[in-house]
Amino acid sequence: DLARKASVFPRSMFTVAELSLIAAPNSAALTQLEDAELLVRDPERADSWRFRHDVLRTVAYESLPKRERLRLHLQVAEGMAAGGEDRNRQAVAYHLEQAALASLDLDPTDRSLADRAIRALRRAGDVARRRMESRTAIDLYERALVLAGPKEHWGESEAQVISFIGESRYWLAEYDAVYFCAGDPDAL
Repeated sequence: DLARKASVFPRSMFTVAELSLIAAPNSAALTQLEDAELLVRDPERADSWRFRHDVLRTVAYESLPKRERLRLHLQVAEGMAAGGEDRNRQAVAYHLEQAALASLDLDPTDRSLADRAIRALRRAGDVARRRMESRTAIDLYERALVLAGPKEHWGESEAQVISFIGESRYWLAEYDAVYFCAGDPDAL
């Protein structure tokens, strides 16, 4: 159960503090998972763990029902957001995005969580863009557009996101892509 819950963290890595947002990890349980060769300690950070292999994480994650995924991702996002640290912004956006994807699979008519995730992805993209982390900004903005739904329903907010993608591509000297962002949104 602990390994399945830990699988909601991206890049197969998590800290004990992060895991405690959704489970009650104890050293005995973590050691048991280490002995079973599911988890390993991160040699560079004392309180960090990771799955031995990403396939193990994927299998554990896929075994979670969508309602449980939604609940766990939402719980992690809210716990991280309560910390208020700016460096958690991308992690919060990721967990809200994953919760929204599960929510939309369960009820495509309820867009409340998807809209919340879009706002979080945009805010994280804005921070990355201002820091000149252009590739990260583009990734975050594109993920927000995916959650926004079909292009025929896009409006002013999505147009602004497209312009921010164009700006980020400009700073990467991807001028052809800037032209396509400005002239043909279907090229995204």
